[in-house]
Amino acid sequence: MADYFVNDDVLDAALSEVKDNATFQHLCSQDPTSYAEVGTYSLANGSVTGTDFSIQNGDTSGRKLSIAEKTNGTITANGDGTYIAIVDGSRLLSVKPTTSTVSVTTSGTATFEARDVMEISDAGAA
Repeated sequence: MADYFVNDDVLDAALSEVKDNATFQHLCSQDPTSYAEVGTYSLANGSVTGTDFSIQNGDTSGRKLSIAEKTNGTITANGDGTYIAIVDGSRLLSVKPTTSTVSVTTSGTATFEARDVMEISDAGAA
């Protein structure tokens, strides 16, 4: 038996911080480590709201946050995107590598595919 237990509601509260506050997702050319760097590395962006996300059981344990496909992306620079960053008005909330490099040009629009944003595993033995 595990040395400690964390209720799913606690995990959901952490995931809800992203779900309830996210306003944009950005396709980035590099791994941003701050809100300011998202602006530097962003190639495309699209607005998001809480209804775009869902919280559900994780693939192996715990809980996960997923986002639906969005086709509203505005391309702001040519380049190859390798990370998706999710932000609110002042914070970098989440960063995850793309499953493959996404090449964009300013003559098109960006589609952000449906994906898992993050997963928090169940508590285990200490």
